[in-house]
Amino acid sequence: MKTHYSEVNIKPIERIDKVMRHNIFQYLNDTKRGDFLDIGFGWGNQLRVAKEMGFTKISGLEIDKNVVDIVKKEFDVKWYDGKKFPYKDGSFDVVLMYMVIEHLKDPSEIIAEMYRVLRYDGEIIIVTQDPSQCNAIFSNFWEDQTHVRPYPRIAIENLLRIEGFKIKKSYIKVAHVPIVQRIMTMLGFYKVYYGIMWLCNLLKVGTKEVCVIGKKEMKQDSALTKRLGKAGGKGAE
Repeated sequence: MKTHYSEVNIKPIERIDKVMRHNIFQYLNDTKRGDFLDIGFGWGNQLRVAKEMGFTKISGLEIDKNVVDIVKKEFDVKWYDGKKFPYKDGSFDVVLMYMVIEHLKDPSEIIAEMYRVLRYDGEIIIVTQDPSQCNAIFSNFWEDQTHVRPYPRIAIENLLRIEGFKIKKSYIKVAHVPIVQRIMTMLGFYKVYYGIMWLCNLLKVGTKEVCVIGKKEMKQDSALTKRLGKAGGKGAE
Protein backbone atom coordinates (compact mmCIF):
# COMPACT_ATOMS: atom_id res chain seq x y z
CA MET A 1 0.00 0.00 0.00
CA LYS A 2 1.29 3.46 -0.93
CA THR A 3 0.71 6.54 1.20
CA HIS A 4 1.41 10.22 0.61
CA TYR A 5 4.88 9.60 2.07
CA SER A 6 5.90 7.67 -1.03
CA GLU A 7 4.22 9.99 -3.52
CA VAL A 8 4.65 13.64 -4.46
CA ASN A 9 4.95 14.90 -0.89
CA ILE A 10 7.92 12.76 0.12
CA LYS A 11 10.78 14.60 1.76
CA PRO A 12 14.48 13.68 1.69
CA ILE A 13 14.97 11.03 4.37
CA GLU A 14 17.79 12.98 6.03
CA ARG A 15 15.66 16.10 6.61
CA ILE A 16 13.83 16.63 9.88
CA ASP A 17 11.59 19.65 10.15
CA LYS A 18 12.88 21.47 13.24
CA VAL A 19 9.46 22.53 14.44
CA MET A 20 8.09 18.99 14.11
CA ARG A 21 11.20 17.68 15.88
CA HIS A 22 10.64 20.15 18.72
CA ASN A 23 7.03 19.00 19.13
CA ILE A 24 7.93 15.30 19.08
CA PHE A 25 10.63 15.93 21.67
CA GLN A 26 8.07 17.54 23.98
CA TYR A 27 5.64 14.65 23.62
CA LEU A 28 8.30 11.98 24.24
CA ASN A 29 9.86 13.94 27.09
CA ASP A 30 6.82 13.12 29.24
CA THR A 31 7.72 9.40 29.18
CA LYS A 32 10.46 7.23 30.58
CA ARG A 33 13.33 6.03 28.37
CA GLY A 34 13.43 2.42 27.21
CA ASP A 35 12.55 0.27 24.21
CA PHE A 36 10.55 2.35 21.73
CA LEU A 37 8.02 1.49 19.02
CA ASP A 38 6.53 3.98 16.53
CA ILE A 39 3.30 3.02 14.76
CA GLY A 40 3.17 4.66 11.34
CA PHE A 41 6.66 6.18 11.34
CA GLY A 42 6.34 7.89 7.94
CA TRP A 43 9.63 9.55 7.05
CA GLY A 44 11.20 8.35 10.31
CA ASN A 45 11.26 11.71 12.10
CA GLN A 46 9.95 10.27 15.36
CA LEU A 47 12.50 7.44 15.25
CA ARG A 48 15.38 9.89 14.91
CA VAL A 49 14.17 12.05 17.77
CA ALA A 50 13.78 8.94 19.97
CA LYS A 51 17.36 7.95 19.14
CA GLU A 52 18.64 11.43 20.04
CA MET A 53 16.73 11.31 23.33
CA GLY A 54 18.39 8.09 24.42
CA PHE A 55 15.69 5.48 23.89
CA THR A 56 17.29 2.05 23.61
CA LYS A 57 15.86 -0.40 21.06
CA ILE A 58 14.08 1.69 18.44
CA SER A 59 11.54 -0.01 16.17
CA GLY A 60 8.76 1.02 13.82
CA LEU A 61 5.79 -0.27 11.84
CA GLU A 62 4.49 1.23 8.58
CA ILE A 63 1.95 0.13 5.96
CA ASP A 64 3.88 1.75 3.09
CA LYS A 65 6.44 -0.79 1.84
CA ASN A 66 8.32 1.84 -0.17
CA VAL A 67 8.97 3.91 2.95
CA VAL A 68 9.92 0.79 4.95
CA ASP A 69 12.58 -0.06 2.34
CA ILE A 70 14.14 3.38 2.81
CA VAL A 71 13.96 3.73 6.58
CA LYS A 72 15.09 0.15 7.31
CA LYS A 73 18.58 1.20 6.21
CA GLU A 74 18.68 3.28 9.37
CA PHE A 75 16.34 1.58 11.87
CA ASP A 76 14.77 -1.77 12.74
CA VAL A 77 11.45 -1.22 11.01
CA LYS A 78 8.90 -3.62 9.55
CA TRP A 79 5.99 -3.58 7.15
CA TYR A 80 2.62 -3.73 8.93
CA ASP A 81 -0.32 -5.60 7.39
CA GLY A 82 -2.90 -3.77 9.52
CA LYS A 83 -3.56 -6.74 11.78
CA LYS A 84 -1.34 -8.28 14.48
CA PHE A 85 1.93 -6.58 15.41
CA PRO A 86 4.97 -8.81 14.63
CA TYR A 87 6.27 -8.61 18.22
CA LYS A 88 5.94 -10.68 21.40
CA ASP A 89 3.87 -9.58 24.37
CA GLY A 90 5.60 -7.02 26.58
CA SER A 91 8.34 -6.04 24.11
CA PHE A 92 8.37 -2.25 24.56
CA ASP A 93 8.37 0.49 27.20
CA VAL A 94 6.92 3.26 25.02
CA VAL A 95 4.64 3.01 21.97
CA LEU A 96 3.94 6.16 19.95
CA MET A 97 1.18 6.78 17.40
CA TYR A 98 1.85 10.25 15.96
CA MET A 99 -0.66 11.63 13.45
CA VAL A 100 -2.04 8.18 12.64
CA ILE A 101 -5.33 7.72 14.50
CA GLU A 102 -7.11 10.15 12.16
CA HIS A 103 -6.47 7.65 9.34
CA LEU A 104 -8.42 4.91 11.16
CA LYS A 105 -12.17 4.32 11.17
CA ASP A 106 -11.94 2.11 14.25
CA PRO A 107 -8.58 2.17 16.11
CA SER A 108 -9.65 -0.32 18.80
CA GLU A 109 -7.70 -3.28 17.42
CA ILE A 110 -4.50 -1.30 16.99
CA ILE A 111 -4.78 0.14 20.51
CA ALA A 112 -5.32 -3.38 21.84
CA GLU A 113 -2.15 -4.46 20.03
CA MET A 114 -0.28 -1.50 21.50
CA TYR A 115 -1.44 -2.63 24.93
CA ARG A 116 -0.28 -6.20 24.25
CA VAL A 117 3.27 -5.30 23.17
CA LEU A 118 3.78 -2.85 26.06
CA ARG A 119 5.43 -3.96 29.28
CA TYR A 120 3.65 -3.26 32.55
CA ASP A 121 4.25 0.38 33.51
CA GLY A 122 4.82 1.03 29.80
CA GLU A 123 3.27 4.07 28.17
CA ILE A 124 1.28 4.80 25.02
CA ILE A 125 1.32 8.23 23.35
CA ILE A 126 -1.32 9.24 20.81
CA VAL A 127 -1.04 12.61 19.04
CA THR A 128 -3.47 14.04 16.49
CA GLN A 129 -4.77 17.38 15.25
CA ASP A 130 -7.27 19.12 17.49
CA PRO A 131 -10.72 18.36 15.94
CA SER A 132 -12.04 21.81 16.81
CA GLN A 133 -9.81 23.18 14.07
CA CYS A 134 -10.33 20.57 11.35
CA ASN A 135 -12.93 22.67 9.54
CA ALA A 136 -11.17 25.97 10.10
CA ILE A 137 -9.99 28.02 7.13
CA PHE A 138 -6.32 27.57 8.00
CA SER A 139 -6.60 23.80 8.53
CA ASN A 140 -5.38 21.35 5.87
CA PHE A 141 -6.86 18.32 7.64
CA TRP A 142 -9.25 17.33 4.86
CA GLU A 143 -6.67 17.90 2.12
CA ASP A 144 -5.23 14.48 2.96
CA GLN A 145 -7.52 11.99 1.25
CA THR A 146 -6.43 9.25 3.68
CA HIS A 147 -7.88 11.10 6.69
CA VAL A 148 -11.02 9.26 7.83
CA ARG A 149 -12.16 11.34 10.79
CA PRO A 150 -10.82 13.62 13.54
CA TYR A 151 -10.68 12.33 17.13
CA PRO A 152 -11.48 14.56 20.12
CA ARG A 153 -9.33 14.22 23.20
CA ILE A 154 -12.16 12.69 25.24
CA ALA A 155 -12.71 10.02 22.56
CA ILE A 156 -9.04 9.01 22.66
CA GLU A 157 -9.11 8.89 26.45
CA ASN A 158 -12.17 6.62 26.34
CA LEU A 159 -10.55 4.32 23.76
CA LEU A 160 -7.50 3.91 26.01
CA ARG A 161 -9.54 3.26 29.14
CA ILE A 162 -11.62 0.60 27.37
CA GLU A 163 -8.42 -1.26 26.46
CA GLY A 164 -7.09 -1.14 30.02
CA PHE A 165 -4.91 1.97 30.09
CA LYS A 166 -4.86 4.52 32.89
CA ILE A 167 -4.69 8.10 31.60
CA LYS A 168 -1.40 9.63 32.74
CA LYS A 169 -1.64 12.94 30.91
CA SER A 170 -4.01 14.53 28.39
CA TYR A 171 -3.72 18.00 26.91
CA ILE A 172 -4.03 20.25 23.87
CA LYS A 173 -1.08 22.38 22.81
CA VAL A 174 -0.36 24.90 20.08
CA ALA A 175 2.00 23.01 17.77
CA HIS A 176 2.32 25.39 14.83
CA VAL A 177 1.78 29.02 13.92
CA PRO A 178 1.98 28.60 10.12
CA ILE A 179 2.76 32.16 8.97
CA VAL A 180 5.26 32.86 11.75
CA GLN A 181 6.78 29.40 11.33
CA ARG A 182 7.34 29.98 7.63
CA ILE A 183 9.07 33.33 8.19
CA MET A 184 11.24 32.08 11.04
CA THR A 185 12.17 28.93 9.11
CA MET A 186 13.30 31.03 6.14
CA LEU A 187 15.39 33.22 8.42
CA GLY A 188 16.63 30.35 10.59
CA PHE A 189 15.45 32.01 13.81
CA TYR A 190 14.25 28.83 15.52
CA LYS A 191 15.01 29.94 19.07
CA VAL A 192 12.92 33.07 18.56
CA TYR A 193 10.12 30.93 17.12
CA TYR A 194 10.08 28.64 20.17
CA GLY A 195 9.72 31.72 22.36
CA ILE A 196 6.78 32.85 20.22
CA MET A 197 5.31 29.35 20.55
CA TRP A 198 5.40 29.66 24.34
CA LEU A 199 3.44 32.91 24.06
CA CYS A 200 0.99 31.39 21.55
CA ASN A 201 0.32 28.47 23.91
CA LEU A 202 -0.38 30.97 26.65
CA LEU A 203 -2.83 32.82 24.39
CA LYS A 204 -4.17 29.59 22.77
CA VAL A 205 -3.46 30.92 19.28
CA GLY A 206 -2.27 28.71 16.41
CA THR A 207 -2.71 25.19 15.04
CA LYS A 208 -3.35 22.85 17.95
CA GLU A 209 -2.61 19.18 18.56
CA VAL A 210 -4.11 16.72 21.04
CA CYS A 211 -1.77 14.53 23.08
CA VAL A 212 -3.00 11.68 25.30
CA ILE A 213 -0.58 9.51 27.29
CA GLY A 214 -1.79 6.27 28.83
CA LYS A 215 -0.07 3.85 31.18
CA LYS A 216 -0.38 0.07 31.25
CA GLU A 217 -0.98 -0.57 34.93
CA MET A 218 -3.79 -3.07 35.30
CA LYS A 219 -2.55 -6.65 35.01
CA GLN A 220 -5.51 -7.89 33.03
CA ASP A 221 -6.34 -8.50 29.41
CA SER A 222 -7.73 -5.55 27.48
CA ALA A 223 -11.39 -5.52 26.50
CA LEU A 224 -10.78 -6.20 22.84
CA THR A 225 -8.25 -8.95 23.57
CA LYS A 226 -10.92 -10.73 25.58
CA ARG A 227 -13.49 -10.29 22.83
CA LEU A 228 -11.19 -11.70 20.20
CA GLY A 229 -10.01 -14.55 22.37
CA LYS A 230 -6.37 -13.54 22.14
CA ALA A 231 -5.60 -13.68 25.85
CA GLY A 232 -2.01 -14.68 26.40
CA GLY A 233 -1.28 -14.88 22.69
CA LYS A 234 2.19 -14.32 21.35
CA GLY A 235 3.11 -12.19 18.37
CA ALA A 236 5.49 -13.24 15.64
CA GLU A 237 9.22 -13.00 16.12
